[in-house]
Amino acid sequence: MRQGEDGDLGTQDGMVRHGEDGDLGTHNGVVRQREEGERDGGRLFEERPVWSKNALRYLTRFSNDQLKYLLPAVAYYFVTGPWRVMWVRFGYDPRTQPEARMYQTLDYRLRAKGGLRTKVKAKRSYCDYLLPYKSTPSCKPKMAVIGTGEDVPEFPDSGDDKGHLEENMYIFRPGMMPPSRQMFYQYCDVLVPEIQDMLEKLPEPQSQCHEKLGWMPPRFDDRCREILNAEILKSFHTELSGGTISTEMMVADDSP
Repeated sequence: MRQGEDGDLGTQDGMVRHGEDGDLGTHNGVVRQREEGERDGGRLFEERPVWSKNALRYLTRFSNDQLKYLLPAVAYYFVTGPWRVMWVRFGYDPRTQPEARMYQTLDYRLRAKGGLRTKVKAKRSYCDYLLPYKSTPSCKPKMAVIGTGEDVPEFPDSGDDKGHLEENMYIFRPGMMPPSRQMFYQYCDVLVPEIQDMLEKLPEPQSQCHEKLGWMPPRFDDRCREILNAEILKSFHTELSGGTISTEMMVADDSP
């Protein structure tokens, strides 16, 4: 295309450059999308100060790439500790707020071998959650570390179709099967009556936030995992008897 014709402008050096109006329109569109995303994210963080990235993906329908740029504008991220892999609203510190125990992370896993009867415990080192290119010489438990959020376990995008996202990517209800072998739930999103009843009857928290337990009593997470094991085993047998799954059925190998 020659210089002076409509559309892209040809140049003598052979490079193709877009017209100024097109550049401006694209720029304005990106800025507008970012502003709208920050507004939507801000509203969610006003309703609740701590969220998982998967919950935000489901509720906003933004892609992983979009959230990668939007989230750091409104929240910070815990790499380790009781709220690990969670995003927290700027200005809110769950380590000083006992009521934030409802938002703590419940790390739940299913093993690929041994079936659903195998008891699953969270024994993975905190170092496993650090970025792979970081040097991690010591794997001893430590105080919560705040990071950029680039190492968040997440469900991959599927092209441009975001309609495939389902509620079970961050919520657990009786009758559900986790979409992955490892799930990072928040206690408030584990909608099992027995667990919610336990949360309502929790004893008064300690005066200080524990570096590993947060505001929860010892072994509370183990008890919740046992309940989830029973619920999932029940669902597994129900679906198996109905012929909807095979005896080899297991959830995905990838972490959420």
